[in-house]
Amino acid sequence: FFFQAEDGIRDYKVTGVQTCALPIFDKLSNSATESSNVTLRLVKAWVNFNGTFASSPYTLANGGIRSAFNVDSITDNGVGDYTVNFTTAMPDANYAAFAWGSLTNGVGAIPVIHQNGVTTNSTTAVRLRASEANSYVTTRDQINMCVAIIR
Repeated sequence: FFFQAEDGIRDYKVTGVQTCALPIFDKLSNSATESSNVTLRLVKAWVNFNGTFASSPYTLANGGIRSAFNVDSITDNGVGDYTVNFTTAMPDANYAAFAWGSLTNGVGAIPVIHQNGVTTNSTTAVRLRASEANSYVTTRDQINMCVAIIR
């Protein structure tokens, strides 16, 4: 874990930003099987893709996906509506999906990624919508869309 030293956590002889490595904890839990704890807390899938790409499905091969792990493709379901398709299925649908994006319309609207009005998670895919913060019904394509799945 790294942080930038600020507010008096600075050596008086050094100027500029310092980066310090600090151990936050030495174990993930009190379990005797530490490797299984690590496995349970890893990101199971992630993807960085262009939500304005011309043809669906987006893949690494056609350039719609910039980079990914355990993501086979992205299905474009319409404006600002994406399905992330996993290469290897999750053990169940009880995972957490984290997503963020950046809008392309240039009006300064804050994007909100949500699942309002879409089906629930499945073991093989997760569907997400990208909207403006002031209106969940006003979906917008994202030029930079990132999704991480933790299970």
